[in-house]
Amino acid sequence: MFIVKMTPQLSGNCTDDLDGTERYIYWGGQCNFKGYKPDKVVIQYAKWKPYDQIPKPSKPHMIAFGDSLPASAWKAYTLYPKKMMAEVKQNQDPKYNPLLVPKAIARKSILVYLEIHADGSVSIGDDTQYGYTNNTEAYR
Repeated sequence: MFIVKMTPQLSGNCTDDLDGTERYIYWGGQCNFKGYKPDKVVIQYAKWKPYDQIPKPSKPHMIAFGDSLPASAWKAYTLYPKKMMAEVKQNQDPKYNPLLVPKAIARKSILVYLEIHADGSVSIGDDTQYGYTNNTEAYR
């Protein structure tokens, strides 16, 4: 298992920290910047224990572990969302790219799958998606 340090940029934007009060979360879930396109997103992460060895309840143990780590123990991976959107858009086959789409109906979005491997290396999935998202789906 990996834990992620909740930076001010991530705080309140990730599924395990929607209220912005967590110091660390497990790696997984998703972060949504709600229309804000940051120039860069830095994800600081550290390897913890295998899932089956994590004591229950896990939250106090995760906090103690994260707080005990020196700065040098954290790895970082930086994403550049605006740059990624431009690259994916440029390479995309424009099947559905309406010129006049009311913002109430659809918005541009990018979905990136970022995987942290057991050795701590990071890769981005080949299935990065860029396009228009139907806003009405979010209200179901």
